[in-house]
Amino acid sequence: MRIREAESGDEDVISAVHERSVRELAAEHYDDAVVEAWVSPTEDDESSDADSSEERADTDDSSVGGGDDVDGVQPEGGRLFVAEVPADEGPAARTVVGFGDVRFEPPEYLEESADGGVRAVYVDPDHAGEGVGAALLRRLEIEARDEGLESLGLLASINARGFYEYHGYEPLGERTFDFGDGVEGPAVEMRQEF
Repeated sequence: MRIREAESGDEDVISAVHERSVRELAAEHYDDAVVEAWVSPTEDDESSDADSSEERADTDDSSVGGGDDVDGVQPEGGRLFVAEVPADEGPAARTVVGFGDVRFEPPEYLEESADGGVRAVYVDPDHAGEGVGAALLRRLEIEARDEGLESLGLLASINARGFYEYHGYEPLGERTFDFGDGVEGPAVEMRQEF
């Protein structure tokens, strides 16, 4: 597996991983209205941020989105990475199987203090449980530490909570997250200090 910065041209595959992850890994924890709002966020909606994790990551649930990208897919004030594995088509071909997004400022939707935030860790359901989410999360944490951050906060989906706890994130409280268009669902605010 290789972790690399996302580049222009990765947008469609990132969207596909996000949608498959939510529909196949998170759907058993959320009703249909939440799933539909989650995979179809509105432009001004940060709901794609209700972070998911290894289940989310391996069921990742935060999404790439809306209006703050620079240089194609890289977000202003953060980094977006993809995880790739060799594809079946040939030795040089690679397939994106996950993505992760870290921000170097705390997201507005966090209630507790943190220096920055994990917006997303999503893994294609066919690769859940293979360490893709863990590798992406490690890379996001390295980037945050390299930027001088001492803590990261996130909103974990219900299915991703265990993943983040396993990786040292402390649950700070249950929250109701607005997925857009008046659709709300449960999430857990979490934080990791380095």
